[in-house]
Parts: sequence; C-alpha cells; structure tokens
Amino acid sequence: MKHYLLIFCLLLSVTVFSQENDFKVRVHNKTHLKTKGEYSKKVLFPVKDKNISDVSLFLTLNCPDGGCSDWDYSISVLLRTTKNGDTINYQLGRMITPYSGAYNQGDNAKTWSPDWSWDVSYYLPLMKDSVDIVVTYEGYQDGFLATTDFVFNIDLHEIFRNKFVKTINTQNIHYGYFPYGNIEKPIDDYVTPKEIVLPKGTKRVYARVMISGHGADSTNAAAEFLKKEFYYKVNGINIAKQAIWKDDCGCNPIQPQGGTWIYNRAGWCPGTKVNEYMYDLTPYIKGKKAFVDIDFEYYKTPQIEQPGYNISHDIFFIESDENIPQVGWIMGNSIYYLPQKFILTYKTNNDATRNKAYIIEKSIGNKVYERTQLENNKEYNETIELKEGEYKLLFTDSDCDGLSWWANREQGNGYIYIYNEDKTKLLEAFEPDFGCKIEYEFSTSNNPKDLIHKKSKLIKVPDTKAKTYTFVVFLKDGIEEELVLEIKNRKTKEVVSKTVYPKADRFQIVYDYSVLPKGSYEARVSTNSWSETRAFSIRE
Repeated sequence: MKHYLLIFCLLLSVTVFSQENDFKVRVHNKTHLKTKGEYSKKVLFPVKDKNISDVSLFLTLNCPDGGCSDWDYSISVLLRTTKNGDTINYQLGRMITPYSGAYNQGDNAKTWSPDWSWDVSYYLPLMKDSVDIVVTYEGYQDGFLATTDFVFNIDLHEIFRNKFVKTINTQNIHYGYFPYGNIEKPIDDYVTPKEIVLPKGTKRVYARVMISGHGADSTNAAAEFLKKEFYYKVNGINIAKQAIWKDDCGCNPIQPQGGTWIYNRAGWCPGTKVNEYMYDLTPYIKGKKAFVDIDFEYYKTPQIEQPGYNISHDIFFIESDENIPQVGWIMGNSIYYLPQKFILTYKTNNDATRNKAYIIEKSIGNKVYERTQLENNKEYNETIELKEGEYKLLFTDSDCDGLSWWANREQGNGYIYIYNEDKTKLLEAFEPDFGCKIEYEFSTSNNPKDLIHKKSKLIKVPDTKAKTYTFVVFLKDGIEEELVLEIKNRKTKEVVSKTVYPKADRFQIVYDYSVLPKGSYEARVSTNSWSETRAFSIRE
C-alpha cells in the first residue's frame, strides 16, 4: 500500500504567492457559514493556454462577529460539475472544525485565522471549464467565515520539477455519507464496485480516498471512536488494507482546545484535515478496463441511524509513467529566538513517568539536552548553553493529555517556562494543555532585538491545588503598556474583579480564584492596543 504524502507549498501564507509566474484565484471570500448547508460560487479559472504545473487549495477560517462555533463540524470544499444532466461532486479537501468556542469568542475572534491546504493538481482538467466551488458546512449553529484560495504555480522550485505529472481525466467513484453497522442494509450495498475505462494515452492510474467515521452507537461509540479497516480492491482483489483511524489527535497544531480534542478518532481530529490516501492502481490493471471498489470490515449495531462513514473516492488517469514522489517537508527559518545561554524551567504533575524533555540540534539531529527520568511534582531548572544555530525543544507526554487537562484533574498541573540566564526575565511560556507534545523551533541569538515577541500572546497556567491561575502575557515588539486583568461571570456578564498593572512588555500574573463561587468565567487581559480572553470553570 502506498500512502500519499500531501505536497505542501514552500511557505504557509497565501500572501507569498506573488512571484511572476504564480497566480492566485480567491473564490470564496469570508463566506458566512451560518447554518448547515452548501455555499456555492461559480468560477472560470484562467488556466487555458497556461502551462500550469501545480495547484494548491487553501481554506482559511475566521470567526463571525458573534464568535466561532463551539463544536467539531465537517467542512469540505467541492468542485462541482454536471455531465449528461447529472451533478458530480469532487471533494478537493475536507477538515473538521476545532472545539473553538472557549478560545475564539469576543476579542480572540477578531484575530483567529488558521488555514489548511491540499494539493489539488490532479483536478486541473476539470478547472478548464466553468465550475461551482462549493463549501459544505455540517454544523447546527452559526459557525465560521470561509475563504478559499487556489494557487496556480507555473515555475516550481527545482526540487519539485519532477513532481508534476499531467492528468488526462478525473473520475468520481463514490461520494457521500453512508450508514455503517446496519446488518439489514450494510455499507457495501451503498459503496459498490464501479467500472473505469482508461482514456487513450493513460500510463498510470491513481485512486484518491478520504474516509472518516462519525456518529456514536450505544455499544462501541461507532463510528467516531471505533477503529475499523477498509480494503481497496481492483477487479475483486485486495491491493491495500487501511485502518480508518487518526492516532495523533494530541499533536494537533490548533491547541489547546476545549472538549475531548486529544481523543483519537476514525480518520480525523477536531481542527485537522481528514486522512487522505493515494493508491497506485497501475500494476493491477491489465487492459483498458477495470473494476474498483472499497470494502469495509464487518460490523453490526442495533443503533442503525447514526453511525456512518463520510467517503470521497476519485480516480486520476495520468499520461506520464513517472511515480508520484514523496516530497518531505522543507524547514523554513525559525521565527523564535533564544539567547545562547538560558534557563529551562518546568514542573511535572502527578504522573511524571510519561514526560520527556529534549533539545535537538536541527542541522545534525544531535540531542544537546535530554532528560527522560522525571520525578512527580518537581520543578527542574536547567541551565542550557548552546552554540549559534537552529534547535528544537521537545517536551512530550505519552498519554497525550499534557501537563494539565480539564478532563483529567487527578494528574494535577505543571508548567514550562524559559528565562534568561539569571532568571530575572521571562523569555517564553507554553500552554500546559498541549496534548502529546510541545515542539518549539528556535534559533540562538544574543541580539536583544531578536528576543522580543513578534506578536502578543496570552498563556493560562492552572494550579488546582493552590486554586490559582497564572496568566502569562507577552506584548508585541517589546512595547511596554499598562495591562488590565478583568474577570467576568460568563452567565451573568458581571465583572467580579478588575486589576490594573503598571507598564511592562511581559507579565506573569497569579490570580487566586478561591474566592469565586462555582460557575463559568472569562479572564480578559487588555492593553490600549491588544486584548485576549480565556475561559475557565470553577467546579468546587
């Protein structure tokens, strides 16, 4: 079985695609995904008579005025065409929204704008005619603002020149949501074998498959939390077996989140793209025709209405006989700096056996710092001295619930800070609710101008034993401002406390919440130029 590694663009922001031979087409521009449904825009891409070599789709989400949706809902981007009066949906990309409500309401909603990207080069033949680009939203509450950018590359970086292989045609095989576990009407009755006919000039054939499980029966929480397999078949023969599972939800780049974001799921995590697989069918096709199919591991449940799989299955007919190479990630320059000598301070929680700490020199992969045997509830103050270069700090948790997580209060709390060499100045702080790991890339520099933060940020560090929250604030570009900490009851909107702190460019504020009654609260930190909020609950 071949796994298809998505080809990411060299840089993450769409604004970098301004080179002479690249161009961008924005189809949806902050389209308001207000209710469950489809949001469609017609477009004629300017690709005729252009030697397009690569196409990427970027989906960016922002929050509407009332804030983002709280829940994990599916959002997909479709390319929709018609043929002989029939509507055909090609799913270019699909992701699941994060548990964002607690972190992206109010002030936070104004700046929250994550994006996701997919290589959609193999759909280029479909883009030469007028098509509909459809954003589908499966949410039941006011959700997000969606922007879709298609970036067309003509001259690629040298390492990608052999990547492009020209698609003759694309064929959709299966698309939709199909029930799973109904013994009277099994999923194989819906996802049936389909014949493909190879166009003239075809030298290679690939299948692209995206599958995710949703719903929860009363027995096994299927299909969302039940690990099952599918089998890809060509002419009735199994050529690949794949678990419908995503096992790294705690490594989510959008963190921390509310809810059960660290729990692994059937092909997806809140805030990530759905798993995607590419299979080379060429060795299994003899002649000009073949039958392709997806079968599923047997499962039955008495609760037949909810559990199911969301499936997208397309075939690409390629005129090149080149294999699709697997291109790895290209590291860019670090955007964070630390001095060559600093103090790494971290405190473990009640289960330190799950934690390990490393600093790795990126150029050669050597571990310049390593501690894998840690004691419970102990603060470590490690003096780190590095030569000039690029490094990566890794702090891992094998249970993927970080040093603090709301659903596992028995583990207690910990923290991770970085100070200057005499511990008189805080340089960096990390969210203790980090899931599986903290991964922090940095370069060393003794230039004070490099050691300031490029954007303002707020970190919340709980200590349930002491009944305190530590709010760590870094202000952008080292600007010193007066700061206000305001605690508000989220239900009554009453401001229960308000404290003003003198001018500084960073703050480490300990707030004693033991005086507060049970309830849901919001901490808002603000200056004249910036503000951010964090939600928290008092249970006892």
